[in-house]
Amino acid sequence: MEFRRACIGDLPQVQALYQAVVSEMQRSGLAIWDQIYPAAVLPEDIRMGRLCLLEGEDGVQAAFALCPWLAEEDGMGWTEPQAEACCLERLAVVPKRWGGGLGTTALRAAERGAKEAGARYLRLFVVDTNVPAVKLYQRCGFYQVDGLHRQVVDESLTLWEYGFEKAVK
Repeated sequence: MEFRRACIGDLPQVQALYQAVVSEMQRSGLAIWDQIYPAAVLPEDIRMGRLCLLEGEDGVQAAFALCPWLAEEDGMGWTEPQAEACCLERLAVVPKRWGGGLGTTALRAAERGAKEAGARYLRLFVVDTNVPAVKLYQRCGFYQVDGLHRQVVDESLTLWEYGFEKAVK
């Protein structure tokens, strides 16, 4: 499996990956992503050099954004709130590979990327109802911090998110 940053030419394949994930999430009753998000931010992720890919013989198998951490007061119990950190966002794995270890491989790649960027921590938020993702992060050594982050999507939808972090240095 090759790890690399996405380029604009990857956009159609990346969009297909995220659309497959959205469809599978909706089929399984996990209405977190939709036709707008995360598709709307993928071109910007690529332009900013944040979108990372894991590619195999069958093309893009996983993707995630590795973003700078914005040290905001968010009420979360981060170990060192002001420490250099990267934020993992939009982790997606080809649905037919769910449960096969590719999520773990992607998280290890994200940890390496955060470390190479000089971060002390890799942090993320995960919606409280996304039990498979919560279990994945716990299995991979991420620590759930105290607090619950409120993400207002629009006037009809508010998501509650757990914060997770892992030291990478």
